[in-house]
Amino acid sequence: MTKYILTTISALIVVSLPVAAQMAPPATDNSAMSQFPLIQVMKLKGDRYAGFTKSCLVVYENGRYRREFHRQENTGGRPQPGWRPIEVFESVLPGSDLQKLNTILQSPDFILLHGNVGKYQNIWPQLAWSRSGEAMPHGDIDLFVTAVRRAQAAQVFETFVETMPHDPQTHLTQFVALVDKISEDKSGRQAPGTANNCSAGEVPSTSAEMEGSRPIRHLNTPAPITGFRNASVKLDVMIYPDGTTGEIKVTDGIDPQMDIRAVDAVKKWTFAPPVLVGIPVSTLIHLQIDFRPH
Repeated sequence: MTKYILTTISALIVVSLPVAAQMAPPATDNSAMSQFPLIQVMKLKGDRYAGFTKSCLVVYENGRYRREFHRQENTGGRPQPGWRPIEVFESVLPGSDLQKLNTILQSPDFILLHGNVGKYQNIWPQLAWSRSGEAMPHGDIDLFVTAVRRAQAAQVFETFVETMPHDPQTHLTQFVALVDKISEDKSGRQAPGTANNCSAGEVPSTSAEMEGSRPIRHLNTPAPITGFRNASVKLDVMIYPDGTTGEIKVTDGIDPQMDIRAVDAVKKWTFAPPVLVGIPVSTLIHLQIDFRPH
């Protein structure tokens, strides 16, 4: 009996084997010494007039936090590709806020979050590009990517604020409000030269560069398939900021047996997500899987 091989022949982004983020060593100054980070949040906003503003926040177990704020130059009412110097802030959360944060992080409805929260928003049509290749928004963009330290593995998800659900995920709403409150604090300003994209050694840095791509060339099917010659299955695949897959839809199938094998194979893959101004973001890709006799 003839065996078949699944072969990818086209995709909109590079398919990679499991990706390792380049982790910065934990900070050794007094703000983080002997402490583990609880969360890392990367926020990104953009509009056609102000350009991009992005910020990152790391909060540690002892309540100390580090925040960095960065924005594009804006001259004459039009966004510019250049960026202003980074502002760096370090301070300590009040005890009540730290207690509230821990309550949120330990709540079941928050722990279960994964992938996109809210309706997926395709941000790519809302981008313009400078001659130097830098991205500038020509539409509203409002999102943040959150990494949370867990006992077993990191929890990474992306929230589109405009479509954020309120009930029953009340702890998510509280989390967004608390992050916004911390982001408004202007105390504890540090030298811009200490900026490091809020790298956190114990929480995967969502802004870290991904290692070089290593395309998957083929996957053997677990058993022979009969009755088919060369055939393809086309899929729409949601890729999350941590490279894992979300919803997978068959847009052009062949046979239920082959379709499900293609879907099951893609679920096991880890992708290199697209990076927008230093922040990995979710994207929907179109993938074609070929079945060929072997």
